[in-house]
Amino acid sequence: MSLSEAKDASYNRLFQPEIARILAAQLVIAVEYIHSHGFVHGDIHTGNFLLWLPFDLDKLSVEELDAKYGEPEFEAIRRFDGRPLSPSVPSRAVLPIWLGVASDKLEPWEAKILLTDFGEAFSPTKQQRSVSHTPLVSRPPEARFGSNQPLAFPSDNWSLGCSLWSIMGH
Repeated sequence: MSLSEAKDASYNRLFQPEIARILAAQLVIAVEYIHSHGFVHGDIHTGNFLLWLPFDLDKLSVEELDAKYGEPEFEAIRRFDGRPLSPSVPSRAVLPIWLGVASDKLEPWEAKILLTDFGEAFSPTKQQRSVSHTPLVSRPPEARFGSNQPLAFPSDNWSLGCSLWSIMGH
């Protein structure tokens, strides 16, 4: 579950102040780490910071898992054209379960993040980029306003600042 999804699951879309501080520190450390290795992430936003799964998940029996998160839900698979399914296609799919926590219910021990989606990452010493696919709300100015300035570490820092604002007070 991403930080963005945790906010969406909450009525007030806020993290408690203590949790926001914990997350903010980790966001800065994660971005600093990839920068220290010579890479620009290129797509920093709260949707790419994931919360770790619950620590006890692998210790639960099937019955405990069902009790905590609900029994699996199934949905029939149908072809758009209404024709029968081929024998190799299952007749139903298992819907994903919600393992997340709403942002306002997150506990300090659950506030551990992982920076993901390195599909836009690059080394600015080896490659220049001026196009950003970061969501518009956190897109760096050099990409948003069409300047010819290439993306670099400050671009990530801008998007990081937007992410920090999102978890601290937006």
